[in-house]
Amino acid sequence: MDYMLRLPHHKILQGQPSTGRRNTSQFTRLLSDNTFLSDTLIDLMVQVMNLRLHASEKRVMILDTKLPDSIWRNEMDLDKFHYLIHMLDGQKDLYFPVCIPELSHFVAFNIDFRRLTFSYGNSLDLPPKELKPFIVRLQRWLKLHFRGPFKNSGNTLPHATQKDSVSCGLFAMNTIAHNVFIDPLGIDNPAST
Repeated sequence: MDYMLRLPHHKILQGQPSTGRRNTSQFTRLLSDNTFLSDTLIDLMVQVMNLRLHASEKRVMILDTKLPDSIWRNEMDLDKFHYLIHMLDGQKDLYFPVCIPELSHFVAFNIDFRRLTFSYGNSLDLPPKELKPFIVRLQRWLKLHFRGPFKNSGNTLPHATQKDSVSCGLFAMNTIAHNVFIDPLGIDNPAST
């Protein structure tokens, strides 16, 4: 808490998660037991996970919300991700969190570029139709850049089930951490995390 008091009010963040409205006021969300995590905080968590990846681990990539947000907006040429296309083709497991805007809900996704499949871990275990708008756009992107469509394995990425309506961001990140680093699955008391 002492660190929070030292942060300047509404100052733009520096570093990777520093685009758009990403500023220090986002950190106040960490103090609430019932507030949805922002993209800024999710992207910061992704950065921490990427610090955990060993340099020798060349088969796994963890991305922040920029790629799925671009896929949502149907930005299919995605010039800003050209480096990614060459790195992924046929070699990697890609993990990323996706925010489903209509539901204000984060879901963890995995794309296996060796097996040409993708799966997701939906901590609310919502029906597949709720994710269909994103999956249609994802398949379009995979078809355009990676000889897709890929096989949709559905909600098979190992994940825990959340018991509240606001901790989906934590559960999405926990799902990625479990599948990449073998961290324990689930969060006992998300409000205290």
